[in-house]
Amino acid sequence: MRKDFPQICRAFHEYGVQQTLLTNGLLLGKRYAEIENFIDEYIISLDGPTAAVHDSIRGVQCFEQILNGIRKVVPRSRENRVLARYVIQRRNYRHVEQMIDLAKSTGFQQVSFLAVDVESDAFGKNRNGSTAGDDSVLLTASEVGEFRSIMNSLISSRRADFESRFIAQSPGQLLHIVEYFEARAGITSFPVNHCNAPSMSAVITSTGDVKPCFFLPAFGNIRDTPLEKLLNLDSIRQTRRNVRSNKVDRCKTCVCTLRVDPLKAMLNRF
Repeated sequence: MRKDFPQICRAFHEYGVQQTLLTNGLLLGKRYAEIENFIDEYIISLDGPTAAVHDSIRGVQCFEQILNGIRKVVPRSRENRVLARYVIQRRNYRHVEQMIDLAKSTGFQQVSFLAVDVESDAFGKNRNGSTAGDDSVLLTASEVGEFRSIMNSLISSRRADFESRFIAQSPGQLLHIVEYFEARAGITSFPVNHCNAPSMSAVITSTGDVKPCFFLPAFGNIRDTPLEKLLNLDSIRQTRRNVRSNKVDRCKTCVCTLRVDPLKAMLNRF
């Protein structure tokens, strides 16, 4: 975490901007006091329900450190949302039920799931093409069959958690993740993604680049061109239309789509 991160949060807070912190949780316990007055929502990424699973994926022993940080945040964040996020991959797909149980016992208000992303350079990964070592994170054809059974069982046994929205996704959205892994295993084609993220938001990077979403190329820079002008360029208008029509190749394999009602977006109720 940047040393000046609290000052950045304070600046946005003074403008009345609602702030969400998406974090791996490593420094949360240590630096929470510096930011607690500015952050409205915390999304904490975990990779497994136990130290053995989680730390084998992260590559460092940090599970207990993250949980200790979460235990500091949850009791002091009654007015703010604290959410758990799991990225499903080969080394943790058998532990989905336990992941939900951990989120409940730790005090999270909601849990969500994503499929592992193997081809994007988003979030600073700076990789070209597919990620090396896809075999270590993608499911095999036989594992995908097992995963579908796991998810079908979860949908049946966790109805109350879907109805209460403790599980953020609907049953259909979780099966969409299964279909993604089936496509990656060559069993079927990729499921159709319905996304309007570029119409509802824009990403501004630390260098000023403006992007339709985290996964698509930048179309300008706020240090060169006013944001309002950038957002209304003919090129980005066409990109928005193409995304809505599922004509962008990158969008067809995306694991992090967003579909938001325009009115809710205007009211900042994503």
